[in-house]
Amino acid sequence: MELCEVHLLKDVQYHYNKDLDIIYLAATDEDHELYVPVSVKQSFTPEWINSIHQCLSPSGETRKFNLVIRDTDSTCVIYKVTNDLIPPPSPEATKKRKLFEEKRNLIASEIKKNIPELYAEALSKKEK
Repeated sequence: MELCEVHLLKDVQYHYNKDLDIIYLAATDEDHELYVPVSVKQSFTPEWINSIHQCLSPSGETRKFNLVIRDTDSTCVIYKVTNDLIPPPSPEATKKRKLFEEKRNLIASEIKKNIPELYAEALSKKEK
Protein backbone atom coordinates (compact mmCIF):
# COMPACT_ATOMS: atom_id res chain seq x y z
CA MET A 1 0.00 0.00 0.00
CA GLU A 2 2.85 2.37 0.83
CA LEU A 3 4.36 1.82 -2.61
CA CYS A 4 1.16 3.10 -4.23
CA GLU A 5 0.28 5.92 -1.86
CA VAL A 6 3.65 7.29 -0.72
CA HIS A 7 5.99 6.37 -3.56
CA LEU A 8 3.27 6.81 -6.22
CA LEU A 9 4.06 3.59 -8.03
CA LYS A 10 1.63 2.18 -10.55
CA ASP A 11 0.59 -1.31 -11.51
CA VAL A 12 1.92 -2.96 -8.33
CA GLN A 13 1.67 -6.76 -8.59
CA TYR A 14 2.93 -9.47 -6.29
CA HIS A 15 4.77 -12.58 -7.44
CA TYR A 16 6.13 -15.70 -5.80
CA ASN A 17 9.53 -17.19 -6.59
CA LYS A 18 9.49 -20.88 -5.77
CA ASP A 19 13.28 -21.32 -5.97
CA LEU A 20 13.93 -18.61 -3.36
CA ASP A 21 10.66 -19.10 -1.46
CA ILE A 22 10.00 -15.35 -1.44
CA ILE A 23 7.19 -13.03 -2.39
CA TYR A 24 8.29 -9.96 -4.31
CA LEU A 25 6.48 -7.00 -5.84
CA ALA A 26 6.79 -5.63 -9.35
CA ALA A 27 5.83 -1.99 -9.88
CA THR A 28 6.14 0.79 -12.42
CA ASP A 29 7.62 4.21 -11.69
CA GLU A 30 9.92 5.62 -14.33
CA ASP A 31 10.85 2.07 -15.21
CA HIS A 32 10.05 -1.45 -14.05
CA GLU A 33 11.12 -1.97 -10.41
CA LEU A 34 11.24 -5.06 -8.20
CA TYR A 35 10.70 -4.85 -4.43
CA VAL A 36 11.65 -7.65 -2.05
CA PRO A 37 10.12 -7.17 1.41
CA VAL A 38 11.96 -8.60 4.42
CA SER A 39 11.32 -8.33 8.12
CA VAL A 40 13.75 -6.36 10.25
CA LYS A 41 14.11 -9.56 12.31
CA GLN A 42 15.08 -11.67 9.30
CA SER A 43 18.78 -12.26 8.76
CA PHE A 44 20.18 -12.34 5.26
CA THR A 45 23.60 -12.81 3.73
CA PRO A 46 25.40 -11.48 0.66
CA GLU A 47 24.91 -14.93 -0.88
CA TRP A 48 21.13 -14.62 -0.40
CA ILE A 49 21.16 -11.18 -2.03
CA ASN A 50 23.24 -12.55 -4.90
CA SER A 51 20.77 -15.40 -5.40
CA ILE A 52 17.96 -12.85 -5.68
CA HIS A 53 19.98 -10.98 -8.33
CA GLN A 54 20.42 -14.16 -10.34
CA CYS A 55 16.85 -15.45 -10.06
CA LEU A 56 14.83 -12.27 -10.54
CA SER A 57 16.68 -10.64 -13.43
CA PRO A 58 16.91 -11.93 -16.98
CA SER A 59 20.44 -12.48 -18.24
CA GLY A 60 22.04 -9.53 -19.97
CA GLU A 61 20.00 -7.02 -17.99
CA THR A 62 21.38 -4.84 -15.21
CA ARG A 63 20.38 -6.74 -12.13
CA LYS A 64 18.84 -4.52 -9.49
CA PHE A 65 16.04 -4.67 -7.00
CA ASN A 66 14.80 -2.77 -3.98
CA LEU A 67 15.19 -4.39 -0.59
CA VAL A 68 12.32 -3.22 1.63
CA ILE A 69 13.15 -3.75 5.29
CA ARG A 70 9.99 -3.54 7.39
CA ASP A 71 9.72 -3.18 11.16
CA THR A 72 6.82 -4.50 13.23
CA ASP A 73 5.38 -0.97 13.54
CA SER A 74 5.13 -0.84 9.70
CA THR A 75 8.12 1.48 9.35
CA CYS A 76 10.08 0.60 6.24
CA VAL A 77 13.41 1.50 4.71
CA ILE A 78 14.08 0.88 1.03
CA TYR A 79 17.57 0.11 -0.26
CA LYS A 80 18.33 -0.12 -3.97
CA VAL A 81 20.59 -3.13 -4.51
CA THR A 82 22.59 -3.61 -7.71
CA ASN A 83 25.21 -6.11 -8.78
CA ASP A 84 27.78 -3.36 -9.28
CA LEU A 85 28.27 0.35 -8.70
CA ILE A 86 25.97 2.68 -10.60
CA PRO A 87 26.67 6.34 -11.29
CA PRO A 88 24.74 8.89 -9.24
CA PRO A 89 21.97 10.88 -10.94
CA SER A 90 23.07 13.93 -12.90
CA PRO A 91 22.73 17.37 -11.29
CA GLU A 92 19.90 18.15 -13.73
CA ALA A 93 18.02 14.99 -12.78
CA THR A 94 18.54 15.74 -9.08
CA LYS A 95 17.25 19.29 -9.54
CA LYS A 96 14.23 18.04 -11.50
CA ARG A 97 13.44 15.45 -8.81
CA LYS A 98 13.78 18.07 -6.05
CA LEU A 99 11.43 20.49 -7.87
CA PHE A 100 8.91 17.68 -8.33
CA GLU A 101 9.06 16.82 -4.61
CA GLU A 102 8.67 20.49 -3.62
CA LYS A 103 5.66 20.87 -5.92
CA ARG A 104 4.08 17.69 -4.57
CA ASN A 105 4.64 18.83 -0.97
CA LEU A 106 3.16 22.27 -1.73
CA ILE A 107 0.04 20.73 -3.27
CA ALA A 108 -0.33 18.32 -0.34
CA SER A 109 0.00 21.15 2.19
CA GLU A 110 -2.55 23.30 0.33
CA ILE A 111 -5.02 20.43 0.23
CA LYS A 112 -4.47 19.71 3.92
CA LYS A 113 -4.94 23.40 4.75
CA ASN A 114 -8.19 23.60 2.76
CA ILE A 115 -9.76 20.29 3.84
CA PRO A 116 -12.20 21.87 6.34
CA GLU A 117 -13.43 24.36 3.72
CA LEU A 118 -13.70 21.69 1.02
CA TYR A 119 -15.57 19.40 3.40
CA ALA A 120 -18.00 22.17 4.40
CA GLU A 121 -18.58 23.08 0.75
CA ALA A 122 -19.26 19.44 -0.15
CA LEU A 123 -21.75 19.13 2.71
CA SER A 124 -23.57 22.31 1.69
CA LYS A 125 -23.87 21.07 -1.92
CA LYS A 126 -25.16 17.71 -0.68
CA GLU A 127 -27.89 19.39 1.39
CA LYS A 128 -29.18 21.42 -1.59
